[in-house]
Order: sequence, then structure tokens, then C-alpha cells
Amino acid sequence: MPARVQNRRSDSPRKRAINRLELRSLGLITAAWAAVLLLIPPQHEYPIIDDWIYAGSVRTLLQTGAFVMPALSQANLVGLTLWGAPWARLLGFSFTTLTYSTLFLALLGLFAFYGIARVLNVPVWGALLGTGLLFFNPLFLHLSYSFMTDVPFLALALIACFCYLMGLQGNQAAWLWIGGFFAGWAFLVRQFGLFIPISFLAYLMLVGLLERRWRRPEIIGMVVMPLIIIVGWYIWSRGTPPSPASVEASKQTASFLFKQNWPLIFLTRSLTLLPLVGLFAWSAIKIHRSRLWLVAAWAVLLLWLIYGVAAAAPPVQIIAQPFTAYIGPLSLQMPLQLFTFGVWGSILRVEGINFFNYRQEPIWSSGAWWALWALGMALAVPLLAKVTEALWGWLKALCKRPGAHLSPIMGFYLVGLLTFAVSVGYLAALFDRYALAFIPFVILFIIRGSRAWGRAAWAYSVVALVLIAAFSLLAKADQVDHDNARWQAAQWLKARSGRLHAGYDWDNWVGNVSADYAITDILDPGFRKEQEFPYLSRLEGFVTRQVIAESKANMPPLPQR
Repeated sequence: MPARVQNRRSDSPRKRAINRLELRSLGLITAAWAAVLLLIPPQHEYPIIDDWIYAGSVRTLLQTGAFVMPALSQANLVGLTLWGAPWARLLGFSFTTLTYSTLFLALLGLFAFYGIARVLNVPVWGALLGTGLLFFNPLFLHLSYSFMTDVPFLALALIACFCYLMGLQGNQAAWLWIGGFFAGWAFLVRQFGLFIPISFLAYLMLVGLLERRWRRPEIIGMVVMPLIIIVGWYIWSRGTPPSPASVEASKQTASFLFKQNWPLIFLTRSLTLLPLVGLFAWSAIKIHRSRLWLVAAWAVLLLWLIYGVAAAAPPVQIIAQPFTAYIGPLSLQMPLQLFTFGVWGSILRVEGINFFNYRQEPIWSSGAWWALWALGMALAVPLLAKVTEALWGWLKALCKRPGAHLSPIMGFYLVGLLTFAVSVGYLAALFDRYALAFIPFVILFIIRGSRAWGRAAWAYSVVALVLIAAFSLLAKADQVDHDNARWQAAQWLKARSGRLHAGYDWDNWVGNVSADYAITDILDPGFRKEQEFPYLSRLEGFVTRQVIAESKANMPPLPQR
């Protein structure tokens, strides 16, 4: 019997066992996803953060048959609108329907992240740990319950990267074409999708230069599909003026990009996002004893940078009038009541926007939030040390044998690096949810070392996952209960007053705003309490709190029934 036939037969049971193992892992991920949906049902008929902008685009497409770029959108968006429209056409237009469309993509993104880890030889339990860290990241979980662009873009980007890695590792051109399609789709949601083919192309070009051998089939398979989609987008959108939000953002970017204060802005934003990465990409990190000095060096450097940035200049102004927002590691306000990741107040100190900003009462003292910030910074220190150690080792090895230490993971990491650099150094404004776009790349870097972890490291990592999951689930449940109470209060007040202010999302989606009636957590001076609506605050210790429907004291009392 030929040896090749014997090898195929001997490999078959092993391959079947591996396939069963991977299917069990995907089943476990699906079960965790379904369990969260049962614990925190996604049904809601109100917008989350800015998704009223994108939901309006879907509604316009259903009504007119044409895509219209919303005035407040800076993203390309058409890819998200074309995804949400069939769901809304099939199940009926609602925020619940659009949320389920995001949750489905979130599950596919988790599958892709697990697949990326396995393709890169991360052990099964390490890949599952990393997938859990991504799923229970509070930014990922919160935004999955919305129609924001963050999670759909990330899911498409991870699927594209998985396909590219499969194609490059196994020399299978079909995977590259499929990856190119998802990279192009990601671009149609957010412009950052352009980084995916560019990064993997840069890897292939470097390999070609070092080996003096161009891998043309791979380059063609990787580039053609996204190129067709991107060129088609520009031809289709040519002649359409940019949205007012894009114009304003470009003006703000031009005010600091490559200007004298630009390095300070880049540094300040990096220091502001660092504790979020430390807290939510937290797991075991093994550093060789001979490199422990790097941990001490990074700790001292960060302390010096934080003090230096705070002492060198006041917080950096990043948004123009009619309001001013400041950002800085010693000027930020940590998240307020109840769960405001990605909303005003999360990492910004905002002035002059009180009327539009829903007034929320902090559930924890400022000292508690500062303690979390300090913990995030402390957890980020060994991560930075490990990155430094790994990068230095890779560069030394690359200098000795230039082509031997290049692998497709270089393209994957380059996607994350470009996303981080542009998010921090180019975008007009910075919100904590922007960190979600590059956190998966940090998580993968951490779990790639899981094969060498001992019992203590695994115990530490499981505890980290449990704590992150507990915080995210409690915070999300609080946000859902609070928003349900807020929108119930707004509907009650609207039925009696006709016009009111109930928060940024209500004001823009419902309209009919009035300064005489409002929904708040904290009774405003000169206002009278009309009615209270209870909700449960778990993060505060499972206590009942109230959303207040208020009216100006000089307005006539409202009927209570």
C-alpha cells in the first residue's frame, strides 16, 4: 500500500478528533452567547449612544429604496445599513431587530477570534480564554446591544483576518478571496477596513523583498476583492458632498495634526486609554526573570509621563464650541451612573453641555474610580514590559536571519497597530469605545503565551475572566434597567407635557425638546419632582434607585394619571 494512502488513513482519526474538539469549542462559545442573551434580554425600543443615526439610515433605505448618508455620520456606514435593512424588512423595523443583527455579527466575530488564535497555534483553552476576555469586555458587551458601528466593524475585520491567515498559512487562495470580501465590507462600515489588506500586503511585500520571490497569486487573491469594493465605493459616492460631521471632524483634525501640540495630544490620549486596556485585556503575563527590570522601568516611565503631561499643559481641548471637552490622565472623570462607556463623561470632562447631557448621579465615589484607574495602569505595566521584551527579541532574531522570523501574524498585528495609531493620533475626538478596535490584538498577544502557563498563571487568568465578566454583566444589566426606567419616565412625561428633554438620544430620535420638562437622576435647581420611576442598581449593592420626571417650578403641576 502506498505510503501516502497510509498517511491519509492514519491522519483521518486525528483530524476528526480535532474537528470535534473545535466544534465543541464553538458550541461552548455559542452557549455562553445565548446564556447572556437569556440573562439580559436584548429587547428595547430606544437608541443606545449614537445608533439612532444609523437606525435612521436603515429606515430611510426601507422607505425610499436609496441610501442617504446621515448628517452626523463620519463612518462610511453603507455596509452597516445594507446589513440592517434585510433584518428590518424581514422582522420589522425596530431597535430590537437591529440589535439582534449586531449580536449575530458579534457571535461570528467571536468565532473568528477563536479561529485566529487556533490558526496561530494557541492551545484550545488559551483560545477560549481569549474569546471570553473579548466577549465579556464591557465595551464589546455593551456595544453588542446596539446598532453602533463598533462591533459590526470589529467582527468583519476579525473574519477578514481569519480568512487571510488561513489562506497564507495553508496556501489556499480561496480563503484570501473570501477575506478580501470581508475586508471590503468592513471598509464599507468604517474606513479603518482599509488597514486590513494594506497590513497583510505589507507583510507579503517584505517577505518578497527578503526572499527575492514574489507570491503573486496570494497578492492578487488578497487585494483584488477589496480593491473592487473600495474603488466601487468611491465611484458611487463621487459627487456626493461629505457629511457635515465629517467636514467638522476634518477641521478639528487639521487644527492639531502634525502641529506643535500634536505629540502631546497623542501621548495624552495613549495614557488615557492605557488603563482601559490594562483592566479589560487582563490575564497572566510571563516575563523572564532577566527582564524584570523592564517592569520597573515602565512603571517609573509611566509615572513620569503622567506627571509631566499634567504639569506641562492644561488638558487638551479636542472639541470646538458650542461645548468644550477635555481629556487627560489627571483630568478625566471615570464612568458615571450607570454604565457610560462610550458616552459623555466616560473619559472626558465636558463643560457647557449640561442641557444636552443627561444628568447622572455617580454610584461610586471618585476615590473608587481613581483606584480602578490606578489598577488599570498597574496591570498595563507588565503588558508593556512583555511587548518590549517580545519586540526586542523579534528584532534581534530578524537581524540574524531576516526571512526566517516573518510569519502572517505580522500582518495581523499591523492591523491593530495602524488602528491604534490612527484612533489616537488622527481622529478629531477620542472616546473610550475606540479602544475596542485594537483590544483583540492585545488579547491575542497575551494568550499566545498560554501554552507555557502553569497552574498559578491559569488560576490568575480564570479569576481575571470571572471578575471582568461579573463587572460587565452587572453593569450592562444596570444600564438596561436604568434606560428602561428613563424611557418609561420620558413616555409618561411626554403624554402630559408634549415636549421635554430626556437625554441626547431621546432628544435626537424623538424630538420636541423643551427646557421646561426633563428626565434626570438628580433634581435640577428650580425644578419640581413630578414622578419617580424605580430601577435596580446592582453595582451599587443591589439597591433601588429612581429616575425623576421633573418640571420647572413655575410650570403648572401635571396630572398624575
